Amino acid sequence: GKSTLLRAIGVNVILAQAGMYVAADSFKLRPYHYLVTRILGGDDLHKGQGTFEVEMRDLSTILKLANYNSLILGDEICHGTEVSSGLAILAATIERLTAARTSFALSTHLHQVCSLIDSPVRYYHLSVIQREDLGIIYERKLKPGPGPSQYGIEVMGHIINDREFYTNALKYRKLINWKSPSLRPRSKSNSLTVF
Repeated sequence: GKSTLLRAIGVNVILAQAGMYVAADSFKLRPYHYLVTRILGGDDLHKGQGTFEVEMRDLSTILKLANYNSLILGDEICHGTEVSSGLAILAATIERLTAARTSFALSTHLHQVCSLIDSPVRYYHLSVIQREDLGIIYERKLKPGPGPSQYGIEVMGHIINDREFYTNALKYRKLINWKSPSLRPRSKSNSLTVF
């Protein structure tokens, strides 16, 4: 959902700037000089670079091109490192893009970033409904506000049909949350956060 949304934004901006029809009921746009995307990244085996190094090289380019005339679309920036560094780098990225008056849409599972920065950034999430009788329903509706910080085990439980494994995963999440208060869920809705 989130990667598709980011791609759709990019494609529609390109179509609009070319004077073509877009897939929207209404569309407001200021022309951009740069459209920079970081979607579906991974290792670069040819250059011998791991996921995080590739992410940081891409982030370096994003920061160099960040200005009022840029649109930045980033999917899971900083997912290639541990949580505390990822959160810190993501917060610094949002702060820099905001200060540069850059238009941007970033998706993340690092929901705690919402409480780290004080900026005019608006948060949205793609809603997901969890029901015992129907399982997980991906509504794919963009809704205001951040989503829940944790629901991966619930998704896993509907895919991997192993009750013991599911119960053990829940046990470890409770242990992690107890030891790390900053990782505790802050929201009751079921969704992904998109900036």
